[in-house]
Amino acid sequence: MEKKLSHLSGLPSWETIVHAAEVYLQYCDCQPLPLFHRGTFMQTLQNRDPEVLFSLLALTTRFWDNLDLNNNESSPIAGYAEAARSLVAKRIFEGTVEISTVQTLCLLTLVDFTDGNTRRASIHSSQGMSLAHSAGLIAESHITLSVQAKEERRRCFWSLFLLKRLHGADFMVLDFPADDNFPWYPETTSNPHAQLAEASHGTPVDSDHSADKGMVAYAIQQTEVWFKITRYAWRRGKPSNVPPWSSKSEYSTILAQLMDLETRMPYKYRFKPAKFSQQPLEHLNAHRDYWGPWLFAQFIYHTNLCLLNHPLLISLRLRNFKCVIPEIFLQHTSDLISSHASWIINFIDMLDAKGFRVTDPFLSHCVAIVATIYLQESFVDDMDKREQKRACFDKCVGFIRGLGAQWPHVRRIVSTQRTPFNHINILTHQ
Repeated sequence: MEKKLSHLSGLPSWETIVHAAEVYLQYCDCQPLPLFHRGTFMQTLQNRDPEVLFSLLALTTRFWDNLDLNNNESSPIAGYAEAARSLVAKRIFEGTVEISTVQTLCLLTLVDFTDGNTRRASIHSSQGMSLAHSAGLIAESHITLSVQAKEERRRCFWSLFLLKRLHGADFMVLDFPADDNFPWYPETTSNPHAQLAEASHGTPVDSDHSADKGMVAYAIQQTEVWFKITRYAWRRGKPSNVPPWSSKSEYSTILAQLMDLETRMPYKYRFKPAKFSQQPLEHLNAHRDYWGPWLFAQFIYHTNLCLLNHPLLISLRLRNFKCVIPEIFLQHTSDLISSHASWIINFIDMLDAKGFRVTDPFLSHCVAIVATIYLQESFVDDMDKREQKRACFDKCVGFIRGLGAQWPHVRRIVSTQRTPFNHINILTHQ
């Protein structure tokens, strides 16, 4: 393998590449993208195209202990990413596109989003989706392929899909076929509980709701509501003749869909039966490909409700109505905010007490949204309440700073060089 890649300048030793792959499985796989077939990833590493290796290095190098992300000149991340982009461009221009090309675009999209280069990230993800359409990745393949190859095709599509949904406010409505044409959800590879049945491999997305699709599938499903809520937040100033408390409003429709999704998730994946806080740290780290999506689903569920009922967005929506606003609606939104924001604080405390290292950059955005709520609520006359809200805000900032060590865009959220917590930008993920 070293001989095969020796002509590519900038590619490090094979030992370094293997280390990058191991770091990827530990800190990036399913956190949040379920991109590669985990069971055969290390065995197939030697057969991966160079652009995949370069993009893996660009993503995982940030987790290396001796890397200073504040020094752009000494950081190899930009060089690895540029090498991957050049190889991808060459394949596209020469018409030799492979699934590795789309996988590389997925990784480069994540790198650019988390580096704050949203425009280029949007270009990469759109190019990747266009190639996925051309390659038939947007539907279940009937070509004779190995189990691993079919699973990797599915994972490639859903990783692109996740990237589109998670950054939904920056994109137009996705042009996809009906749900029954989608590829099957990715397999949930880890089975951390002896009492849990193994996630059914290859369960179609349109199967009966009683079928267990696996933790990764339910994490993906939560992003459907996230996409709609972020676009709802993005259109904050658009006048509407339908009040949010109406059953025909966009607010009510989204809330109903969120509740419907909750009914689809098997009980064993919920907070209480999962018993995260009771698991040994060694167990949690050994099954990060399960607990990563589990945490993702928990955070995004509560953040969805916080964002939908955010006091700033609610006030912007209500300003268009001259009629008397129902007190029960105001109380309803206040109760949801109080309950679900406190859940995020509970998760932060739990993770801190457990010593579990969170590496999914999306979780920082969830916490930032909740932080804006506590910051807004801290401006009250009641001293005790002000200190309580400020303490919750400080916990959110501490969590974000912890992730900022690896992710530049996260670090900028709490940078003292900028106005902290630009509410609108954070809420709409700009």
